[in-house]
Amino acid sequence: MNTVHEAQNKEECDPDVSTLVKIHNETGATITYFTKHDFSGKLDKQSTYPAKIENGESDVFEHKGTSGENTGSCGAVVYSVKNKDGKACHWMLSWSNPTNEDNKVHTSLILA
Repeated sequence: MNTVHEAQNKEECDPDVSTLVKIHNETGATITYFTKHDFSGKLDKQSTYPAKIENGESDVFEHKGTSGENTGSCGAVVYSVKNKDGKACHWMLSWSNPTNEDNKVHTSLILA
């Protein structure tokens, strides 16, 4: 018997909730993966966080939701980049795609 989902932290993946994230880099430099955090859900097993995205390029990943107490697809990914003055910065992209609620997205840029 084939299953559509697999266990994660005693919760089951919700096959009906996923977030397809597309990042387009127009920073003038290459951005490099730094870290991630899953609030609910996890990266789809067929997907990866892009290690590097060159200036002018795009890449995508899919984050699958969970069912249970913390439902939906909610997470964050952080990339490192140097600003125009050559100082290291961290750029965070976070998303909240909970089951049966409004979707949200947030970005922040901080000096490292």
